[in-house]
Amino acid sequence: MTEAKRKGLMVLVLVLLAAIGVTQHFVDPMQLRLAREAQPKGGGPQSELMVQLPGQFIVAAAAGFKEVVAGVLWARADGFFHRGEYHSIVPIVRMVTWLDPHNIEVFTTGAWHLDYNFVESNSMSDKRYIPSAIALLREGIANNPDIWDIYFELGFAHYAYKLQDHDEAVKLMEEACKR
Repeated sequence: MTEAKRKGLMVLVLVLLAAIGVTQHFVDPMQLRLAREAQPKGGGPQSELMVQLPGQFIVAAAAGFKEVVAGVLWARADGFFHRGEYHSIVPIVRMVTWLDPHNIEVFTTGAWHLDYNFVESNSMSDKRYIPSAIALLREGIANNPDIWDIYFELGFAHYAYKLQDHDEAVKLMEEACKR
C-alpha cells in the first residue's frame, strides 16, 4: 500500500469516527427518552434490554465485531441472573448464539437456565421449558459438532435427570467421550 493510500485511509477512518461521535451525541438523548417511555408503570425491567443497547453494538455487529458484541451481551446476561431476572436472559441467549454460534458456554448455560431457573409456584422445576433447553443444546451441537461439552450437558442434565431417558443419556455420553 502506498503512503498516499495509507494517509487517505486514515483520513477516512477519522472522518467516520467523527461522524459516529456526532451521531451518538444526538442518539443518546433519544435513547433516554425511549427508556422513560418504555418503562412499565410502577417500574420494572421488562423493556430494559432493547432500549439500553447502545447503537454502537448494532454498528459493531454490522462491522464484523459480532463476537465482541456477543461477549458484552453475555456479560449483561450475568447481571440479570444475579438479580433473579431469568426471563430477561432468554432473549440475550438467542442473540448471543446468533452472533457467536461457537460460544459453548452460552449454549450450555442458556439451557441450564431454561431447565432449572424457571420454576412453578411450589419451587418445582417447570418441565415445559425442557424442549427449549434440548433444542438449544441440539443447535449448539449442530454448530459445534466436535465439542464434547454440549453432548455431555444434553445427556447428563436433560435426559438423565428430568426425562429419565437413560438409553438416550448413555448414547449422548458415549458421543461426548468420542470427542
